[in-house]
Amino acid sequence: MSATSGTETGRAMRYWSAREVEEHVTLRAATEAVRAAFLSGAEAGYEQPLRLALGNGRMLVMAARRHSDGNAIVKVVKVATDATSGGRTPMIDGTLLWVGGSGEPVWAADADVLTVLRTAAMVSLATDVLAVRHAHRLTVLGAGEQAAAQVAAVALVRPVDEVTIWNRTRRRADLLAERLTATMPQARVSVADDPDDAVRDAQVVCCATGATEPLFSASSLGPEAHLNAVGSYRAAMREFPAELLGGASYVAVDDASACAVESGEIVEAVERGLLHPGRLRDLATLLTARPVRQGQTVFKSVGTALADLAVAELLASGTDSAPGLPGEV
Repeated sequence: MSATSGTETGRAMRYWSAREVEEHVTLRAATEAVRAAFLSGAEAGYEQPLRLALGNGRMLVMAARRHSDGNAIVKVVKVATDATSGGRTPMIDGTLLWVGGSGEPVWAADADVLTVLRTAAMVSLATDVLAVRHAHRLTVLGAGEQAAAQVAAVALVRPVDEVTIWNRTRRRADLLAERLTATMPQARVSVADDPDDAVRDAQVVCCATGATEPLFSASSLGPEAHLNAVGSYRAAMREFPAELLGGASYVAVDDASACAVESGEIVEAVERGLLHPGRLRDLATLLTARPVRQGQTVFKSVGTALADLAVAELLASGTDSAPGLPGEV
């Protein structure tokens, strides 16, 4: 067990460290948990207020509660940037608090790994719904905390055998390439020097950076490419050109109301008349009625507490026991 703190009754509060979360929750399990939460969300009913952003987005507070069982989480994270990547790679540090609705013990967990898992789970679901079935060429823009999990998320649902990495700092991209080469022997992993070149032949592109300007031009993305963008989370941030949203056959989001005010790409596209807000499709809806895709597709995530709750519930079942077998990611 990890660090604990006393309560009024003298019982120690369970705390799940980052390593314990990784050991107990696999990406596959997280993906299925998030899928189930999205599919049952409307029926079960839940409360999920827009998150609170403090210090120009440096601190975020997110919460969700399901009506049917009263299970709830509150997540508080501090978002910083890694100076070694030119100040553009977001780094998350925080804590998730679980408050069960049926008398379960209150416990806490490292929020970093949970956030990576739930984000990757949503990317896996979006890729499965929107990417071409034969997609095997993947490009990842960014080499920070989210990058390896983004690759695993796509590989979970598509036969990935080519991975191209671009990062503002070449050294970080090289380190990620070495890691992926060791864990994905079936794939050819390479590092690109230019983001436009990196995305040109990709069938799936994942953006996981803290960029404030688009990383590539709209004309560089292939005509049938699927784009997952998970790095930007404020209206002043942009990872891809707004023009892509105007031409995409589907624009899926994790939470339409949140993305309408927190996604810089969506805010710009709406303001410029490139995208009508009514075209945004919640991922939960697309999971229920799988679309017939054509052309480019986009999935934009700013983070949803419902997904945090879904992954936290995987830990809830093991609160009073040791972590399970090692995870996949």
